[in-house]
Amino acid sequence: MKKMRFISAIAAFVLVLSLSGAAFAAWPEKPVNVIVPWSPGGASDLTARTLAAEMETILKTRLSVTNTPGGAGAIGTQAMFDAPRDGYTWSANADGSIVTYQALDMLKQSHKDYASFMAVFTPNVICVPANSPFNDLKDLMDAMKARPVTVSSAGTGSGGHQAAEFFRMGTGLEYRHVPYQGGAPAVTA
Repeated sequence: MKKMRFISAIAAFVLVLSLSGAAFAAWPEKPVNVIVPWSPGGASDLTARTLAAEMETILKTRLSVTNTPGGAGAIGTQAMFDAPRDGYTWSANADGSIVTYQALDMLKQSHKDYASFMAVFTPNVICVPANSPFNDLKDLMDAMKARPVTVSSAGTGSGGHQAAEFFRMGTGLEYRHVPYQGGAPAVTA
């Protein structure tokens, strides 16, 4: 009797192991959708497309980059959270933005509801058109003292907007903020 139970237990164990192999199929089985929550042409979009092209050769599957702008990135971020949690939807997002969305009640989820698996950094810079009268930061700051200048960003709450706010708080200089739906339109403005 004990021998039968032992054999039955081993048979059940082998059966469970064989079924669990079927439940965990090889990944990836289909293309991966990469959501960029800003408009095409900005730093996040270009970075996502460059990385996707490289990762396709490593993963042996297609990575489809989709731009879903709006709400300073909150709409695309929400689209990532709303997608099935099967590993086939990624977001080229900014951790700081997700915390900002949470603080402003722009998302149903928080930074605790996702996992980062790659960190890529793109710097914020102060730039002016080539034909601008400003040759250096001192020229710009002198002009800002005389009258507020216009600063464009990828949207209210975006990294560029936050950097401009830190600059304002650190210098006491005022500016007029013009938010766009992404970095590309902000730079070309």
